[in-house]
Amino acid sequence: MKLTQWVKILATCFLILSITACSTHRKPSNAGVVDGSRMCGPNGAETYTNGSGPDGNGYCESSKCRAGRCVPGAEQHYFFDFDSNEVRADAMSSIQMQANYLLKHPNKHIRLEGNTDDRGSREYNVALGERRARSVLEALMQYGVPSSQITVVSFGAEKPAAGGEDESSYQCNRRVDLIY
Repeated sequence: MKLTQWVKILATCFLILSITACSTHRKPSNAGVVDGSRMCGPNGAETYTNGSGPDGNGYCESSKCRAGRCVPGAEQHYFFDFDSNEVRADAMSSIQMQANYLLKHPNKHIRLEGNTDDRGSREYNVALGERRARSVLEALMQYGVPSSQITVVSFGAEKPAAGGEDESSYQCNRRVDLIY
């Protein structure tokens, strides 16, 4: 083969690799949706359960995160503002109820899973998810729950509750899931 043929072959390979390496990956619009047909509570009502979803476990919420979206195993969600790890005032009564339950049942353990929307780098989102989960941990500890009953983990943007790239989806994904 002549040198010009090798140059053409290499140029073609380079072009193909450049095109495939630069393509973007978009999430499907239903990413993270477990089963959109299941409902837990009346439409428009925010429903907090303690394992009383249609199949006996899981959490559904009808107002904040698209009607009827269920997250299996989650007893509670705590939502956060953009780029914030401050627990909202409207979450404190629920946190106090969970704390009372944990204090009455010292053999029960929970996992706090921190989540973010998909804006920001992976590293930043994992760190923010952990800060959010630790904020809920601190709130529970203020009510007397020992840290030995609580495990903290961060998923960053890896486990979205709502697909989509709009503000309502972002709000839904900025959360801490409390799981027994």
